Amino acid sequence: MYLDLVLLLNMAVNYYLLQLTALIVRQKARFYGILIASFSGALFPLVIYLMENPKLLLWPIRILIPVLMIFLSFRPRQLRQGFCQYLTFCLCSFALGGLALIFSSGEKIAYSGGETFLLPPPSLLKLVFAAVVLFTGLRWLYPLVQELFHFNMPQATLKMEIIFNGKNKRLEAFVDTGNMLRCPFTGTPVAVASYGAVRDLLPFEISTFLKRKGKIDWFQLEAMLSRSKDAAKFSLIPYHSLQETDYLLAFRPEKLKLIEEGGAESMETPLLIAVQQEGSNEVDYDVLLPLETWRNILTAKKERKTALP
Repeated sequence: MYLDLVLLLNMAVNYYLLQLTALIVRQKARFYGILIASFSGALFPLVIYLMENPKLLLWPIRILIPVLMIFLSFRPRQLRQGFCQYLTFCLCSFALGGLALIFSSGEKIAYSGGETFLLPPPSLLKLVFAAVVLFTGLRWLYPLVQELFHFNMPQATLKMEIIFNGKNKRLEAFVDTGNMLRCPFTGTPVAVASYGAVRDLLPFEISTFLKRKGKIDWFQLEAMLSRSKDAAKFSLIPYHSLQETDYLLAFRPEKLKLIEEGGAESMETPLLIAVQQEGSNEVDYDVLLPLETWRNILTAKKERKTALP
């Protein structure tokens, strides 16, 4: 057994599958991250070979190795995003293996009890051919997959520029397919911001109120807003999650722009910004954008390109 060739081949296949996953989910993968992930996955057959009793750990390792590869390649921010990437990687792996076996020619072998069909391992040439067919097929089917699984995510990081209460701030925005919040009266989509990201924009009394720990006293907040000249700028947004049903305090920015990092184009969009109470969740984002907002931006960009002479 030539271990160097086995490692190299497995590493190449893993690299291809991770790049294919990145193409489908439209997620930028770090080159060194995807290289390390490919090498880590390539070590799997060697670990199995060196184990004295691999049957006990065979399936756990098969499940955990792709998890490690996805983490090293994409560093998903949310469990839902990571699961989507993991599932896509597994489906691509199954599809590649299935195509390679389909293109492999088998033969019937007769024995005393009857006959059986022997399917040999695919050759390197047929594996490459299967990879080309899979890539070509996904390119043709990509628009359908994109719409069905909401893979039309921005490849670049989005920046949100907010002007509110006479103050300007730029935040990092992240599209969340699970965010379907809307204002119940106007139907305006609602983004969710962490308290730390927007506290400087809020009036002092509102910022201090949301900084308190524990459940919010909405009657006290109502009394506070009734004395404020900025009361008309705020709304209560009902939400329902697996843990609870409650409200979020949201404000309407005086001006809001979304900017794709690395691009000069900025897009104004109607959006309410709901604020999470400090300490309510451990988050690593500034703002979670609803999927509908990103779809509206894509539609507007297509219309502008079509209108250009």
